[in-house]
Amino acid sequence: DNVNPLVPGSSPGGPTKSLSHSALLVIFEHGSDCFSYIFNFPTASRAIIGHHRISLRLGASKGAFKFLDDKVGALLFTDALGRAAKPKEKEYKLAAGEGLYLLVRPNGRKFWKLKYRYVGKEQKLSLGAYPNVSLREARDLAKEAKSLLRRGVNPSEQKRLDKYARRAAEANSLTAISQEWLSTHIEDKSASHQRRTRATLDRHLLPLLGNRPLSEITAPELLAVLRRTESAGLIDSAHRARQLFGQIARYAIATGRLERNVSADLKGALKSISIRHYAAITNPADVGRLMVAIEAYRATPVVMAASASEPSSNSAPSSFEA
Repeated sequence: DNVNPLVPGSSPGGPTKSLSHSALLVIFEHGSDCFSYIFNFPTASRAIIGHHRISLRLGASKGAFKFLDDKVGALLFTDALGRAAKPKEKEYKLAAGEGLYLLVRPNGRKFWKLKYRYVGKEQKLSLGAYPNVSLREARDLAKEAKSLLRRGVNPSEQKRLDKYARRAAEANSLTAISQEWLSTHIEDKSASHQRRTRATLDRHLLPLLGNRPLSEITAPELLAVLRRTESAGLIDSAHRARQLFGQIARYAIATGRLERNVSADLKGALKSISIRHYAAITNPADVGRLMVAIEAYRATPVVMAASASEPSSNSAPSSFEA
């Protein structure tokens, strides 16, 4: 019941088998059955092979070759072996144990694959490119896939669904929807208004919430982000950020990607903006200077018209009337 790696020229009582220095001969005996199994390895793995003596116990001879391939691959495959693998005319596999293998393509690129059976059919699952995905990471991913199999879930199908969910989340993130809103709602506004709006997004909302799906952002989560702005003494900015989030949320509701606007739940949750009232101008000379300043001020036509009409539309203080 022992599997023994034999050095070239040795024999377990049978004829001598001559092997190259980069091959491993494994003899498996089970009752009256005897199997020989030859593994060929790149030269770079000679030192690694020399440090292993494999002893495996099998319950039956059926499937012995697959068992040996998986177990020996698990014991002998290393990152050094994967890095040393050179491309050939045709793609080939390096077994890493328990269905996991490294596929080496003719162009030199290497990919982790997991071979498994689902509903009686053999299937393969891609686990990423090597060496971006290390041997340890590939084995961890293989364990996760096998855990899904034990629960009756096809790992390949689950991977496809997860990919679709990630793409949907990215398309419905605060960043994605806010860019849509900006392109349809502020392009006709003044350059200064556009700058202020984008600055509010970039400084106070997107850094912490940009990658989050808008439908998953809760009122407490939004409040925590606004409180960071508020605690920095930027109370007015915090209120503007809440208002802007609400505008984007209403757009998302209108386009069918959101059910409710959580910013409405934060009414009264932020500190009030302190309003400073200025005394009325009662000195005729000061009033004259104000009118000259209004006349010289340059802004949008709407603002200029409002500024020009303001002095004549308000009632003057009684002290000035006198």
